Amino acid sequence: KLFNGTFVVKTGEDTHELIQVTDFKKNGLQKVFNYHIDNILKTYTCVNDVVNGETVFYDNGVITGKIEYKNDLPYEGKLVEAQKAIIYKKGAIAEEIFYRNKYERTDENNILKSKSFTSGKLAKIIDRSFTIADKVQDSYEGIYKNEQPYSGYFSAELREFNYVNYYEEGIKKYQYSNNYLENLEKYQHPYYDIRSTYKDGKIIDGVEYIKLDRQFISKYWKNGVLKSFDFDVFGMHYFNRYHFELKNNAIELEEFNNKVKGKIVLEKSGNRNIGKFSIDNKVLATSCLLE
Repeated sequence: KLFNGTFVVKTGEDTHELIQVTDFKKNGLQKVFNYHIDNILKTYTCVNDVVNGETVFYDNGVITGKIEYKNDLPYEGKLVEAQKAIIYKKGAIAEEIFYRNKYERTDENNILKSKSFTSGKLAKIIDRSFTIADKVQDSYEGIYKNEQPYSGYFSAELREFNYVNYYEEGIKKYQYSNNYLENLEKYQHPYYDIRSTYKDGKIIDGVEYIKLDRQFISKYWKNGVLKSFDFDVFGMHYFNRYHFELKNNAIELEEFNNKVKGKIVLEKSGNRNIGKFSIDNKVLATSCLLE
């Protein structure tokens, strides 16, 4: 066991520490570095294995944050971790800052979004991670009440497919999204040009999305009536879309990979209802129901 003296210990895949030990416990200034002992990532102070005092964060020799610890807990200052910084005031979180990348954390133009807290509770978010076509601006504000979305813009914070909900007085009014197939490579800063309208918590006008394990469904609503939907299927090296659309008295369908088109029609003949299923204008199946 480490008893007394100065030691270098490996603490992670890419990180090491230069530690000071007295009677088996860390005491004094400790230094965290990666491959080279001169490239310090942070320094912190321990008293009998408990972090107390100032912790300083570095990036290529430049100080990116300082925070005071009390009894192993952050108390006052700025805690820096990768692409994120947390600001503490009197032991409570005051702000969370998310950066576009970890290499320019001191640049205010590199801030992706920031969350503000009141008495340790989430109160507001300023988001610069997306653009809404109907309202182009540098940032979008969302206000929380009891840590729940209350008014403004709130991103779902997903990866491949994302969207933004807009609230007024705690009620969802709109959802902003885009054609996710056209924007799979643009998820880092999506441009939302589709607006859907909520009523009683459900989308009644616009596009409703349902994400499953290997399927993705897009439902298209008009005045509360489902007009069409897309059923997307994913595999390791496979994708296909099936489109279903209500037109007059028929449901038209299309399979995109092979450009196959079909139709389901319900016709009335006397006291009978006749259903016909056709592919490329060839009837493949019929059914009959007597009234």
